[in-house]
Amino acid sequence: MDTEDQTVNMGSSIGNGTLSNGKTTINNARTFHIDLEGCTWATEKNMNVVFTTGSGTTAATGATDNLALMKTDGTGAISNVSLAIGDAGKNNIKLGDTYTQAIADLDGDTILDEKQSLNFTAWLVGAATGTVGTGEFSSAANVTISYL
Repeated sequence: MDTEDQTVNMGSSIGNGTLSNGKTTINNARTFHIDLEGCTWATEKNMNVVFTTGSGTTAATGATDNLALMKTDGTGAISNVSLAIGDAGKNNIKLGDTYTQAIADLDGDTILDEKQSLNFTAWLVGAATGTVGTGEFSSAANVTISYL
């Protein structure tokens, strides 16, 4: 994998009003991708991808399908907001759930390509109730990819 340890910039200034009452930033979702190189395929046709919480990050309180936004000062999570991860079509991929993508034959020669790219999106989600907290944040996710 040549895209390990990625940083996805969610924007430099997002007001808490932008996320109040369950609003999201899905219309400004950030894209990121995981590139795989040197893959060898036998009978595999699909890649299964599972996102889980990374080091220092928890699932969001009240929105456990998403990542918590951890305050960069180390004092816990920002309240009433979470980070959603989705596929390229902005369909939410719940933490711990399996997302399946077909292994691509990009050049049409019926041989599955050694290079593969998995495309994803990320956006912020405000809670339906409660005041959205503020502050600088980071969130970490681990990804497991298996082939079948």
